[in-house]
Amino acid sequence: MRTDFLSSREVQILLLVASYRYLGLTHLEEFLFAGSPTTRLSRKVMTRRVAGRLRDHGLLASTPRLVGGPAGGSGRLAYHLTKLGAKLAGQLNPDLPTRRLSSSGTFLMQHALMTADVALAFRRAARTHPGHDILEWESDWQARHRVRSSVLVPDAYFVYATPDLELSAFLEIDLGTEGSRFFACKILSYLELARAGDWREIFESWPLVLVVTPTERRAEALRRATEAVIARQADAERIRGRTAFGFAAIGQVIEGPLDAVWHFNDTEEVQVLLPSMLAHSHEAVD
Repeated sequence: MRTDFLSSREVQILLLVASYRYLGLTHLEEFLFAGSPTTRLSRKVMTRRVAGRLRDHGLLASTPRLVGGPAGGSGRLAYHLTKLGAKLAGQLNPDLPTRRLSSSGTFLMQHALMTADVALAFRRAARTHPGHDILEWESDWQARHRVRSSVLVPDAYFVYATPDLELSAFLEIDLGTEGSRFFACKILSYLELARAGDWREIFESWPLVLVVTPTERRAEALRRATEAVIARQADAERIRGRTAFGFAAIGQVIEGPLDAVWHFNDTEEVQVLLPSMLAHSHEAVD
């Protein structure tokens, strides 16, 4: 199938939507034009125009309008690839997973949009802090290959760099729809992976696990659940010293992911992210 009829912006949108599964128009606008000197109105018009051409080509479709969502935003459309669009994206990037996208249901949609909200929040933080940069950002399908696990699939993996630090983290997006038992099993999977030691072939130090939730109340509930899981481990003290799980509400992360919005499993005090990342950047459990 030919791809040379696509502009560079169209290719960019096609691959972004393929990676995240669903993206809103505001997400696409920021991914495409963040830092651009063009006006916000111009960026919005250009984004609509590019997305419209992809829809005309039968490569992109939109869901019914969503009202609110985990991030508490206004109503927005969620764009996803059509079957033809997914096929073309696979030609442009053969590493993309083969998966069926559907506009039915809202769970995957909300999960994808919230993941994009977090990704863009960290991109904004890097842009507004001199010397900061996101060296890597991997979606779930890329992160799964990185951790080499058949049971654990992080929602993302990223490396955030400052002039003094280069720190890595797994991202977990929680919509508040799963029970504490399911979440506890996920925490156990991270602990087992940390203990296994194979990660040393991939990472210099064991990454943080950052969990973003719809509300502060949910973040605190998951923090307590995580600490309870760790407390039940025979090597609990070693785990606390060499792994870290941070929890924050999506609204606060959007406002500033580097700010004092994170609750770590081993303390009830809210912390800013970077010193916390430095403090917890140790070797994982032997």
